Amino acid sequence: MMAILGKLYSGLIHALAVLAVISILVATGLILGDVTMRYLGLGSIRASSTLIEYALLFSTMLGAPWLMRRRGHITVTSLVEQLPPSGQKAAGALALGISTVTLLILGWRSAMVGYDKFLRGGADIRSIAVPEWVSYGILATGFVLMGTECLRLILQRRFEPHGSVAA
Repeated sequence: MMAILGKLYSGLIHALAVLAVISILVATGLILGDVTMRYLGLGSIRASSTLIEYALLFSTMLGAPWLMRRRGHITVTSLVEQLPPSGQKAAGALALGISTVTLLILGWRSAMVGYDKFLRGGADIRSIAVPEWVSYGILATGFVLMGTECLRLILQRRFEPHGSVAA
């Protein structure tokens, strides 16, 4: 059962990374289309700015768990590298512990704010109306999945503080 859940979770992380890439491609297409239309004197794509902003949020928050899984995030190791190996492991474990707690609290808080926005039924109205809860839902999803990835690294005892690429 745990193996199936692990595969489903892994599939979710990879699917969200693919969606993050697609959102960047859509944002790029919107920018190119909008600039081309303006250059040709055809006006602009009305909702492009709003959609691009959401695509940037979407790609960042839903691509980050995959990046953490790959250990592709940026880390500063100049101080930690001066420690003995046991100190390096302890520093890595401490950093992962603090990150896990912080990310899960941010995820919980984003989810609570998003739920409140959902109950109130508000909308972010600019060029198009987007329900206010959407951005908080994206934040909550990203933060919780990043916290889960940190917890996964702790359980696997992968405390190395450097941003090495690992499967």
